[in-house]
Amino acid sequence: MKQYEQLSGTTVEVDRIMAWHVRTVLGDALWRAEAGVALPDGRTPAQWVDDLDARFAVLGTFGQGASVFGPPAGQIPEAGHVSGSAAAGSDF
Repeated sequence: MKQYEQLSGTTVEVDRIMAWHVRTVLGDALWRAEAGVALPDGRTPAQWVDDLDARFAVLGTFGQGASVFGPPAGQIPEAGHVSGSAAAGSDF
């Protein structure tokens, strides 16, 4: 990414790129699941979401250093409690 920024003279906005990526991946998973078509790598839609979550955590995307798609299993937040970028509002 840094090499692209140096060559192009533009700054790469990782949040915007990953927002488009999540939209594309989830859209693909959704139409395939609705049509009964297997995902290209044979995993389930839930596994694709878990993979996205792991990528975002590693990248620190959307200001997150942990799970983007919610708390770990069994840790449901209190009703009305929103944390992270969802609370601040995101501009994609």
